[in-house]
Parts: sequence; C-alpha cells; structure tokens
Amino acid sequence: MTGRRWGIGCLALLAAGGWAFYQWQFGTPWRPRGVDKAYSFVWLDEPGPNDKGQWVACWHGPSADSAICRFVNQQGWLDLEGTYRTYPPSTALPDGPLHVDPGTTDLLDSVSLRAWSRTFAFIHLAGGVVLFPAAAYQQSLLKYCEERRFTQPCR
Repeated sequence: MTGRRWGIGCLALLAAGGWAFYQWQFGTPWRPRGVDKAYSFVWLDEPGPNDKGQWVACWHGPSADSAICRFVNQQGWLDLEGTYRTYPPSTALPDGPLHVDPGTTDLLDSVSLRAWSRTFAFIHLAGGVVLFPAAAYQQSLLKYCEERRFTQPCR
C-alpha cells in the first residue's frame, strides 16, 4: 500500500510541476509593484520562453480623438509613453476609462519607426476602437490596411 501512495504522490507532484512550468512559461506574469490595475498585459510576441510583453494603459488625451498610452515592461519600468489617435480618423473615444483589449493587441499589429528604432503597437480598445501612434499615423494606417488586405482605400 505504501508504494501505491508514493506513486500517486509522485504523479500529483509531477502534474503540479507541469502546471507551474506552463504558467511560468506561457501565463500572464505577475503585475509588478507600482503598476496600476488600469494596465492590461499585452503579449508583443507569441507567449513562450522568450516572452516579450508589456503592461499597457491609455487615458484620454488633449483632443476627443487622441489618447496618451504608456507601455511598462515586466519589471515595472516605463518603456514608452506616447500620443495615439483613433482609427478611423476623428472617431471619438468612448466616455469613461479606456480599457485595452489584450486579446487583439499584439506585435502583429505594429509599426516600426526606423528613425526612432522603436516598435509601436496598434492598440485595440474594448469596444472596437483602434489607436495608432500619432507620430506615424500615415505609416501605421498603410501597414494596418495592408495586413488586413482591405479592398477599399484606407484614409
């Protein structure tokens, strides 16, 4: 009977270890100290051992169609803060807090600005609003339309 208990115990330990390893490699990391609950974790690449992700939050900007977004790394350090504009242009942001949709915001939706050697993600908000980096709005628009193979002209 003792051998059977050892076997069940080892199997349970192996299953718990497998689950912990999976969470460590592919799960959302712990929120760093000082990162507000308004931030959503967004994978900037496929989840995996070399995970690259950011905590992202956006607030209403100076105009009705702009937002200020911050990207904070997994250690809690500010990586990027910038102004984003809505797509389609002149679309008003929803009233109240802006919630980043982590399920649709990722590196596939990004534009790399060679002059700044930075990659800016297109940010999808809950409710379907898309934000492009204001500093590269036209470049972002072309890439966004190209990736989605839009047939109508993008403006």
